[in-house]
Amino acid sequence: MSNKISGKKKKNILKKIKAAPILRIIFSNLKENHLLEIIKYNKNLQKKGGKNLGDYKRIYFEIEICLSFSKNIFGKFINTIKDKECIFHFYSNDSMKEIERNEITKEDKIERVKIIINGRINSLSDLFKNCKCIKRINFIKMNRKYIKDISGIFEGCTSLEEINLKNLKADNVENMGSMFKDCMRLETINLDNLKASKVENMSYMFYNCSSLKEINLSNIKSEKLKNISHMFMKCESLKKIDLFNFYTKNVLDMSFLFYGCSSLKNIDLSFFDTRQVTAMEFMFNDCSSLEEINLDNFITVKTITMDSMFSGCSLLEELNLSSFNTDKVKSMSYMFYNCRSLINLNLQNFNSFNLVNFKKMFFGCISLQNINCNDKFIINKFINKNL
Repeated sequence: MSNKISGKKKKNILKKIKAAPILRIIFSNLKENHLLEIIKYNKNLQKKGGKNLGDYKRIYFEIEICLSFSKNIFGKFINTIKDKECIFHFYSNDSMKEIERNEITKEDKIERVKIIINGRINSLSDLFKNCKCIKRINFIKMNRKYIKDISGIFEGCTSLEEINLKNLKADNVENMGSMFKDCMRLETINLDNLKASKVENMSYMFYNCSSLKEINLSNIKSEKLKNISHMFMKCESLKKIDLFNFYTKNVLDMSFLFYGCSSLKNIDLSFFDTRQVTAMEFMFNDCSSLEEINLDNFITVKTITMDSMFSGCSLLEELNLSSFNTDKVKSMSYMFYNCRSLINLNLQNFNSFNLVNFKKMFFGCISLQNINCNDKFIINKFINKNL
């Protein structure tokens, strides 16, 4: 009796599968995945996968995922778009008898995964989200024409140690939010070739990359960038960061930008354009190793919140904020909280016109004896540091 299943029966089996997992769920179940490769889509590969594949090529053509199992069984996941959701089905090339099996279980040991992505796919958002098994990812080729969203693509990849983005082109990408969020073992990352001229969102991009020691974003120039809040938050091992030429002219939110970057000793942001920024709260909060920061050209004419902006910068001795305009600022609570080493503070153009929240603004500034400021209310707050 033949093991082969007729084309009609195959289609009936596929119709019965109602809960096929989406791509990110499949990856989250992988157990031991040592290398993950994303390569450019090749239509001919569909024909080579197995003689029965032709029955499905008209239906399943968007994404093809090839998995090489430790038991030398060759399998594929093929994607179709249905109700705007990616659906995947499993089969092996020796017969179609395993067509019912539509997901990878935790018992499967995966050594290598290749993904072929068609250029028409426009989003890779959350692709590997919470996949805790991946150690290395290598982008060999990537059709960049239509991809606009790669937000959360590696979020929660807590075992990720090495990633090669040399061939990942992001010319039309608009959203990079949470891209490497919670990649806690990632120590280095090369973004030299990552051109992102249309990106608007980089919020939480490196959030909690606690092992990352160096970041260079000097080649990313986007006039559309609007949100970089929480971008480097909790990067506690970060010692060097290059943001030269980083385009911030249209950025609205810089809140929590360097929050918890406790290994950073100096930051030069003199080239930052902050004219549109409305939120700066917690921007340098708990940068406990910070000794030098250049904010000489910061223009804050639209900024509304500065709460805890420098709170916990306990080694910072000097701070020149003479370029700041605080006409619209409503909240400065805990702004210099526990800046214990601060000796010189220039607040020459600070004013309290719209200030509503100002609790413990200078609390813990035990080394600060005088401030350069013309606003009587702020001077009074400084005199009564504990209020």
